[in-house]
Amino acid sequence: MNALERKAKHQEGLVFFQQGNFSEAIEIFSDAHMTYGAHVALLADIAISYLQLGDEVAAQNIRHLLEEEYFQASPLLSEDSHVETLIFLSKMRELNKEVASALKALESALEFTEGNFSLKTRVLTELIDLKTRLEESYK
Repeated sequence: MNALERKAKHQEGLVFFQQGNFSEAIEIFSDAHMTYGAHVALLADIAISYLQLGDEVAAQNIRHLLEEEYFQASPLLSEDSHVETLIFLSKMRELNKEVASALKALESALEFTEGNFSLKTRVLTELIDLKTRLEESYK
């Protein structure tokens, strides 16, 4: 796999993504995925694109691929990548009504924030937001 080629293809898809042309973005992202293999950011952008098109089933299917890739790539990821991926997975799990699993993802993300105040604040904010949404849903 050529990481630079995958990244260039991903960037090409991001142009369409940022323009709101999610169908075209999915085509380009999917081509990059098939040609160069899985990558956490690429899979997250595919899932978000499906969500933007209203296809939650496809988004959740991609989420499962993302979870597999995350666990395989985990030793190679930076703290930022761990945190961002776990926050994303938390949101996808919450969307799928897997609240306990969403909370667990955020708690796992906290483990990667030691000594990084900015990351820790981001994760704690997500935890507070999730717990607030949970409390609101019980009212």
